[in-house]
Amino acid sequence: MTGVMFPSQLPTSDTGTTARGREKFGLLRADSDDRVNRIPALALRVLDAAGAGIAMLSPAPAVNAAAGLPAADSAEAEALARFAVSHAGLNVIEDVRPDAGLGMLPNQQPIRFYAGIPVRSPAGDPLGSLFVVDHRPRNFSKREVMLLAELKWWVERALQQSAELFHAAEVQRKLMPEQPPRVDGYEFAAACVPCRGVGGDFFDWYFTDRGVAMTLADVMGKGIGGAIVMSAACSILRGAGRQYPPAQAIEFADHALREELESTETMITVCHGELTPATGVVRYVDAGHGLMFTLLADGTVRRAPASMKSLPLGIFPDEPRPEIAMRLAPGDAAVIFSDGLLDLYDGTAASIDVIAAEAGAVLGQGAEAIVDHFIERATGKALSDDVTVCAYRRTP
Repeated sequence: MTGVMFPSQLPTSDTGTTARGREKFGLLRADSDDRVNRIPALALRVLDAAGAGIAMLSPAPAVNAAAGLPAADSAEAEALARFAVSHAGLNVIEDVRPDAGLGMLPNQQPIRFYAGIPVRSPAGDPLGSLFVVDHRPRNFSKREVMLLAELKWWVERALQQSAELFHAAEVQRKLMPEQPPRVDGYEFAAACVPCRGVGGDFFDWYFTDRGVAMTLADVMGKGIGGAIVMSAACSILRGAGRQYPPAQAIEFADHALREELESTETMITVCHGELTPATGVVRYVDAGHGLMFTLLADGTVRRAPASMKSLPLGIFPDEPRPEIAMRLAPGDAAVIFSDGLLDLYDGTAASIDVIAAEAGAVLGQGAEAIVDHFIERATGKALSDDVTVCAYRRTP
């Protein structure tokens, strides 16, 4: 497994013109953002309705966020979604005929009132509709129309922010390598699960004149802010790593990022090393990271002494960076991870022993099995921090 694994990936199977517009906006469903999910409940309260929902057009009309409505996969919800997205403008029916086919509310009372307003992208592409329903006929005042329009604006704003996050995640994914390096006698694997779609973790690897460079870094900060700093750090570290051996590369990057890190009051922990395939020797620098261990083929776990570690980037750029050397014998592996993985256990340094034991249990299956084991633990959970895991192994 290699790459950035985003919790919410939007489908791309719809090829229609308006669908491409919606896809460009990054919005093919509304259920990926808690801010969107909260709006129907708010609409239900402020408009004193029995139910409210957001129906989206793609990939098929469906109610993606709701309050007081039938289950999203029910026939009633599907019929209501098709009706909601079929109108191009404000649609208010103050007295719905019992045979209009709008379905029932969860209490088996027929829908007798409907008010819906289209939700659009900034380019004007139709995305869906925000609507409220009631079990009784009622008048819908100008003030209530204005409230519905205001809530619709909040839906569009939240969806736009989700779209921006989605596209930022796409950019971030392209900054990290999609395929591991191919080196005879070695296996490489890595994956990153950002906690907010984008994040401050990154990993990298590439060939140099001396061997294979490998980096895992964690920017202090999450979300868009962390991702912006991460993109700059990734580019600078990659350029420095191609030109210099590990200690010099980290020193160069620390100086090059000094202004950015000082102005944003940010620091970056980094583990950056270089493997010489012919000998199995890895020379690396641990700049405040500390989350790395070597698994020997016999099950022994080795960690570098604390005295060999240096401070993160962004604190003292002139601090010397000691290099740590280790040798991978056939069957040995190195595992590096971000502190988000600790949070999947008890959140303390004591978790490292548990992580090492679990990695050792699947060591014989290869580097990819090690990464898969921890990424499977991270996916599907509400993460408090980005989770990144890298492993490389010398084959037996």
